Amino acid sequence: MKITNEVVLFYQVAEEKETAIRAVLDKLGIKGRRVAQEDFGKPIGAMAGLRVQAVEEPGEALPGEMLVLNGLTSRRLNQLLAALRGDGTSVALKAAVTEQNKTWNAYRLYSQILEEHQMMTGGNQ
Repeated sequence: MKITNEVVLFYQVAEEKETAIRAVLDKLGIKGRRVAQEDFGKPIGAMAGLRVQAVEEPGEALPGEMLVLNGLTSRRLNQLLAALRGDGTSVALKAAVTEQNKTWNAYRLYSQILEEHQMMTGGNQ
């Protein structure tokens, strides 16, 4: 049995959309995990199962939804994105856990990828 650390974290994704995404994840053998609002202030790396030391903040709602991906190779990421497009399911804000952002909490990551998304789409979310 292959052991994998592939996981997609759901931050504030609507239940119906999460169910559709989980169906895609199940087909690809990728784990999905809903992050509770009270954990939004914890490091995203810790939420993905990595050992991370960072200061935690109280959990508050995010302005919108976000997916955080960990452990996916480029090939697996492309498979996932293609499957989600084929299923007609999308979440505008997506990010991978990296060495640079693994200590960030959901608020910092959300702010950063929202800014990048707005620059790429001309301000449209």
